[in-house]
This record gives sequence, structure tokens and C-alpha cells, in this order.
Amino acid sequence: MFTTVSNLLGGIGMFLLGMTLMSDGLKSFAGDSLRKALLTFTRRPITAFFSGIVVTAIIQSSSATTLMTIGFVSAGVLPFAQSVGVLMGASLGTTSTGWIISIIGLSLSISSYALVFVAIGSAIRLFIKGRGTFLGTAIAGFGLIFVGIGLLQNGMGALTAEVDLSVLPSGSYLAHFLILLIGVLLTVLMQSCSAVMATNLMALAAGAVNFEQAASLAIGAAIGTTVTAGIASIGASIAAKRTALALAIFNLSTGILAFLLMPALLRVLGFFQTQFALEEGPVSLAVFHSMFIFMGVTLFLPFARPYSAFIEKLLPDRGTGYTRYLDRSLLTLPAVALEALGRSLRECRAALARIILDRLDGRTDPAAIGKTSAEVNLAIGEMRKYLTQIEVPPEDPLSETRRISDVHIMDHLQRLATAAGSGDVHPGSERLRPWEIRLRPFLDAMIAEPMAEPGEGLGPLAAELADWRRARRKMILQEAAAAGSDPAELLRELDTLQWLDQLTYHLHRIESHLALIPGAGVDEDATHLPV
Repeated sequence: MFTTVSNLLGGIGMFLLGMTLMSDGLKSFAGDSLRKALLTFTRRPITAFFSGIVVTAIIQSSSATTLMTIGFVSAGVLPFAQSVGVLMGASLGTTSTGWIISIIGLSLSISSYALVFVAIGSAIRLFIKGRGTFLGTAIAGFGLIFVGIGLLQNGMGALTAEVDLSVLPSGSYLAHFLILLIGVLLTVLMQSCSAVMATNLMALAAGAVNFEQAASLAIGAAIGTTVTAGIASIGASIAAKRTALALAIFNLSTGILAFLLMPALLRVLGFFQTQFALEEGPVSLAVFHSMFIFMGVTLFLPFARPYSAFIEKLLPDRGTGYTRYLDRSLLTLPAVALEALGRSLRECRAALARIILDRLDGRTDPAAIGKTSAEVNLAIGEMRKYLTQIEVPPEDPLSETRRISDVHIMDHLQRLATAAGSGDVHPGSERLRPWEIRLRPFLDAMIAEPMAEPGEGLGPLAAELADWRRARRKMILQEAAAAGSDPAELLRELDTLQWLDQLTYHLHRIESHLALIPGAGVDEDATHLPV
């Protein structure tokens, strides 16, 4: 009995380890292309749905797809309404694991060659550097999945011989409900719907459970993911909580509906079995799993936008701070974390631009200015801590370049926060008005569209203003010393000129570095770093 239990537990552990290694390896091997592809095809709910299916089927992890989706929503680059389609696609895409196991793992007996894949993957990981390391990890993980399947097969076969599983309930709705609860419990314990389905398929193949029991267990596994999603969202950002709630309601509703309609679904499955000569075994169970998830998709996807609005109403976003994008769950996705940081930096820039514009218009409120400057400085401190936690892979020099740019931007933002509210300045003099007029459109753009691409023209303006200040400073001082002049007024004009020069310089430097960080929409091959 001990050997049977150890085979079962070891098989589940080996399967989970293999899934993790294969998923992580494929994600790293694909690099940023998966992230970009997922983001590109999320313009409409239907395309978002298919992108969720494809990405999940490739990396064999709905959790990874969900995490990327949470990252995009948290970073503000993907509206929550568009993420709902991705989540539904990920739920359907994860059923591909059952197809792989039932067709390749059982029908083709690939477990006999599983250790060969482990050996090949390990060799690639050891002897090939760069991205080949990740490919080797994925291949080794693929092999371990089928090593686990082999152990599960042996364990289930022995369990059937040693334990009378006919005592398990069957036939009535109550019996199916009890089996469903077992599926929920197993999913919560294993934290993986795929592992539960693998065990379920092995049990069906070994004759440990009948088909209706296996179907109930599959429904329970789908419902169990609602619990795991809820656990994962504890203490997370509002974006993560919304995503978890949307996924939980979808899976729970789909599971309950599948349970209530099980007799009808089994009749539809019977039709498919007759038409395509399917046996009542693992392949039919994979079909059933995909079929009831697809049923849920057909009910929810047409109403993706109203559904997302409903979730947003249930969980309103009350956060207005400059650091609300800095979700710790993004730290496992460095590119997305840097993008979130970039959006926070842009919001700080917009707040400081508003202070400058108010002062140019004569609207001065020292308390409000001091409060905004203090909030920006506090936010920059939080951003620095967040930046130190983002681990950029050594093979990603572009992200390292962006990290350096972020550090420069934070420095200039802090200096700008100090300069924006300082000094006894009096804008509006005849000589300075042309410069103020030229600066205003840039400030207006930063306030109106904080996430827009950096504007062009600040660099030439900053250079011209610096030259003009150097030329006019001596002249203004001479005028202040002349008889009959108003030295105090002229010195205030000089202070205002220096204030404008300092502000324009820092704004130009911020814009220059923003052009090199995520979301700027510029040439990502650029490597020049402005000072």
C-alpha cells in the first residue's frame, strides 16, 4: 500500500514540477514576444479570447496567462474590460492539458521515452548558453510531466487492485455532488486544475472511477479554481482582485451550470462519440471538459463588456495615488513592472506640470503646492524601492537601459518638485511672456494626456532659453543698478527667468528619458541615454 501511495503522490509531484519547469522555460524562451502578442490581440473581446487560448495552450499554464493579464491591467496598459476575454480564453486553453495527456500520454505511451526528454533537456541546459538554457528547461519539464503520468498510471492500477473504489457514490445528483466536492477539495490542495485532471484521467484509464464520476470530478476541478483565485488575490491590488473575481464568477457559474445540465451534456457527448467513434475513456473526458467550459464561454463572452462593468461596480477603484500602478505581483514580469513604473512617473510629471501652469496663471496656493510636492517626493521614494525589486534578466539589456532612464527621471522629478513651488516668481513680464507662451502647450499636453508619447520641441526650447538667460542676466543686473530703475522688480524678473530656465531644463530631461521606457512608443533599439 505504501508503494501505491508513494507512486500516486510522487506522480502528482513530478507532474506539477514538470508543468512548472515547462511553463517557466517556454515563457523565458519566448521572451517578451508572448507578452507583446497577448497585448496586441486584445483589442476586442473575441480576439482577446483567442489570444488567451493560444498563449495558455503554448505555455500550458492558465495561471501564467492570468498573471500576465493582471500585470497589464495593473500597469494600466490593458483596460479591464478587454482582459475578461483573455481570462475566458485561458480557462478554455487550460483544457488542452487533458488532450495532451489523453492522446499523447496514454494513447501513444510516450512515458516510455520521457526520461530521454529529461536527459536531452538537461544536456541543452548545461551546454547551451543564452536562450537555449530556457529551451532545455522546457524540454526537461515536458519529460518530467510524462514521468509523473507513468507513476500515476502505476499508482492508479495498484490502487484499483488493493482498494474497492466501487464504494464511491454514483448515479444520483447527490452522488455526483459529493464527487464534485472531492474535485473542489483536490484542486484547492494541489493548487492546480491540470494536476487534478491528470489524476482524474489516470483514474478513469485504470477503471478506478466510471465516466460519470470522472465528469463530476472535472466539474469540481473547474469550480475549485475559484478558491485558488480568491486565495491568490488576498492583499493584492484592485486589478488583481477584479481579475480573480471575474475568473471566479465565470468558473463557478460554468461549473454549476455544467453540473445541473450534466445529463444533457452527456447526451451531447454521446452523439460525438457515435459520430467520431470515441470510446468512453480519457479522450472523451477531455472532450467533455472542453465542452462544458466552451458552454460557459458562449454564455459570457457576448456580454464581456457589461460583465466587466458589473465587476468594476462590485469592486470600485478608489485609489488615486501616484503609486497605484506599482503592484508587487508584477515583479515576476520585469517588462510589465517597468511599464507600470513608467506610468507612475508620468502621473507625477503631470501633477508637477499642473503646479507650474497654475503659477504661470497667477493661481498660487502654497499649501496645495507643498502638499503635491510632498506627495510626489513620497511617491518617488516608493518607486525607488519598487525599482530595486525588479530583477531584469541579464539577456535583456533593453530593460536595463530603461532602469537607468527611470533613475534619471526620478532625480529630475525630485528637482522639478522642488523648483516648481520655490522662489518669489512673478510671471507675465513683457520680456518673458514669449517663453511662457511657448512652454504652455507642453504643460497642457502633459496634463491632458499623461500617458501620451513625449512631445517634441522641449529640447530646442530648453537650449534657446538657457542661451537667452545667460545673455540677459548681465543686462538685467545692469538695468537694476541704473538710476531711476526698480531693482526689486527687475530682480524678480531675473528670478522668474531662472525659474523658467530650470523648469524647462528638467522637463526636457524627463521627456528625453521617458522616450526610452515602456509605453513611450519609440524605437526600442535606441541606446543613447541623455544626462
